[in-house]
Amino acid sequence: MESLCYAQNSDFYFKNIKIPVPYFKRLLQDYFEDGEITVYEKKLLTGISKVSITPYMEHIFAELQDFTHYRGGLGYLFLESKIHELLSVYLSEVLELRILSPEYCCISKSERDCIIEAKRIIDSELAFAPSCEGLARQVQISVSKLSRGFSMMYGISVHAYVIEQRLERAAGLLLESNMNIGQIAVLVGYTKPSNFSAAFKKKYGVMPKDYREASRIK
Repeated sequence: MESLCYAQNSDFYFKNIKIPVPYFKRLLQDYFEDGEITVYEKKLLTGISKVSITPYMEHIFAELQDFTHYRGGLGYLFLESKIHELLSVYLSEVLELRILSPEYCCISKSERDCIIEAKRIIDSELAFAPSCEGLARQVQISVSKLSRGFSMMYGISVHAYVIEQRLERAAGLLLESNMNIGQIAVLVGYTKPSNFSAAFKKKYGVMPKDYREASRIK
């Protein structure tokens, strides 16, 4: 139970988005692994999950009304795509709630918030992700606390996380687009294609070109 106090003689505007439970469960089964499904169902279907509205969420909310710019079924197609986008961002926030478990009690809440924000910055600016020092300045935490806390919370260093995410995104682009290797390298944050190819081979065991060709053969 909770109560809210609103200013007198003021107007308030609320947005309420409802997703049928069977539809939500089908999305979970189609896109997520068992461990993630367990977390989401526990947080969303057996309890109450409250997460702060992020700037990215605000952006999606603002775009929802644009569905009226499209005619007929196109509008609903646009609306559904935005709902999926919003849901993916929201579920990402929900998954972060696992970090509040006792095993992370040595990290203060303010530090956890800073570290989570640092991860969001990396994810949203992957090609131009700041250095660890730059991230620390942006989220207003010391470099040592960011480095130590990030590794503890996510099981990987800041630098390694950036590299891993860049290469995973590159792998997806190799399979889903017709861009050449150089274009993909730049798009995920590598100024030299040779450095990108070397990092890609280290992770996937093959050069980017061979990775793409192998997928087409299948």
